[in-house]
Amino acid sequence: MKVRSCGSQPANISLINRREGVSVSAHARVRKRRDGKKHSGLINPASAEAHHISSTLYVGGSFTTIGGQSRNRIAALDLSTGDATTWNPNASSTVSEIAVSGATVYAIGAFTTIGGQPRLRLAALDSTTGNATAWAPDPNNSVSALAVSDSTVFVGGNFTAIAGQSRNRAAAFDIGTGSI
Repeated sequence: MKVRSCGSQPANISLINRREGVSVSAHARVRKRRDGKKHSGLINPASAEAHHISSTLYVGGSFTTIGGQSRNRIAALDLSTGDATTWNPNASSTVSEIAVSGATVYAIGAFTTIGGQPRLRLAALDSTTGNATAWAPDPNNSVSALAVSDSTVFVGGNFTAIAGQSRNRAAAFDIGTGSI
């Protein structure tokens, strides 16, 4: 994937290729699209985490506008146009990291609602609808690390309880059942 600066100010963007996708850090810049119209840069100002799946880039951060649309802190971008898709989970606060596995987008952050449901700091979202899945582990403190490998979701942070069980700062969940 190639990213370049557009407009009068250089974009502050870095990409890191990963086995599962692409990580992105970005700051907003107003830029002109190929058709000459202006639209807000990649993200309105924020740093973000993103993962590329097929022709879609899932992005989380602290933005409220992205890809020319109003989106609260989490969005999906069409890679061919850079425009936001209709996918809109609408997080109540910052999304600090995301991971994608199959048809599920996992998110961590400071949010208390996302995908139309109450979810504390950790959520699983349908990659088509943006709705929260039934999985609601509700950690009792912050989550700062997220990874998906094979059939397991790994999380780490300052929590001591998650999914109703005592866990000191780390937990692993079975993707199929949602259980620890």
